[in-house]
Amino acid sequence: MKLITTKKDKYKRIFKTLLSAIFILVILISTIYLIITSSYFIRRFVLPFVSKEAGIQIRAEEVKLSLFKAKAKFFSVSVGAEEMPFLKAKSIDVSWDNYSLVSGKIKIFSLKADSLEALFEEKHDGKNNLEFSNSKETASSSPKVEKNDFQMPEISIKDFHVENSSFIYRSFNSENRLQNEITLNHLNLKMPFFEISSTSNISINGKLSIRSGDN
Repeated sequence: MKLITTKKDKYKRIFKTLLSAIFILVILISTIYLIITSSYFIRRFVLPFVSKEAGIQIRAEEVKLSLFKAKAKFFSVSVGAEEMPFLKAKSIDVSWDNYSLVSGKIKIFSLKADSLEALFEEKHDGKNNLEFSNSKETASSSPKVEKNDFQMPEISIKDFHVENSSFIYRSFNSENRLQNEITLNHLNLKMPFFEISSTSNISINGKLSIRSGDN
């Protein structure tokens, strides 16, 4: 009888140990998930890594990410030099197929940008605000982006929307005065399907204004 009681106690201890180990493992996995999907981790580590690989600076003030739902929302996004980005957006929503991330053929179900602003400025000597990896580091506190061989993966987008956005092109003369300007405001762009190396249809509507010289 004493032997049976001892075995029961032993099994209870093993069960409690396993239960405690499972509990600790669940807490550990949950903590790691919360860390890697946090806005701070993405802004501090993920975006700088992507910037280095792509050879261009990408920033966001806040990021909401859900790996289980396979969707993310970026707020106050900017791409390019910190003092003169060539692309800004109030927010960008994206949802994707998780399996495609490991298959090498990325499938994006939806990509929507709100209040997107694309700015291209060109000086008389040909220099512009497109800051790629071969650009010199600016005097600002922006981190230096190293050159890297970046290959665009295969991407397909089922639903692409750009709403309430604008495109601005400016060129300056040798006296650094505005010479030409093309502005497209209230831009709404819709692309039902996009895939690299495939034909896609796109619809655009907006208000166009053109300025040349002093006119």
